[in-house]
Amino acid sequence: MVELCSEGYFRTLQIPLLRGRLLSESDVATGRRVAVINQSLARDYFGKQDPLGHSIKFNALDEQPDLPHNAYFEIIGVVGDAKNRGLQDSTMPQAFVPYTAINSLSGEILVRTAVDPLSILPSVENQIWSVDPNVATSDTGSLESIL
Repeated sequence: MVELCSEGYFRTLQIPLLRGRLLSESDVATGRRVAVINQSLARDYFGKQDPLGHSIKFNALDEQPDLPHNAYFEIIGVVGDAKNRGLQDSTMPQAFVPYTAINSLSGEILVRTAVDPLSILPSVENQIWSVDPNVATSDTGSLESIL
C-alpha cells in the first residue's frame, strides 16, 4: 500500500518516527523519490536488516499508464504502524511518498482540530477555493466517521 502525502502527514495523524527521518518540505517541493515505511513493511520485507538507505520499487505504479514506471524510492525513515485497513484488521505494510513524486489527479487534505471537524469544514473549503475556485470537495467529514 502506497500513501501519497506531504511533510505534515505524520504530525497530523500522530504517527511516531522510529528510525531515520520523515519527509521534508524539500522532499515534497522537489518531488524527490524517497519513502518512509511503516514498521510492518520493515519487518515483513527487511526482517532484522535495517531498511534505511535501501531502495524500494512499487510494482503497482508500473501497471498505471500515467504513473512513473520502473521508479525506485530511497527509504529514509520508519514509522510506527497505524490502522490502515479498519479498526479490527491487522496493519498492512505501507509506504509513504511525497505526493509530488507521482503525477496524481486527486488528493486529500487532512486537518487536525480541537473542535468538531464539521464545524470548520466551511472555513477549510473557503481556504481551498481561495487558492483554486475550480477544486471540488467531496467525501468530507471526520476521520472517525471514515474509520
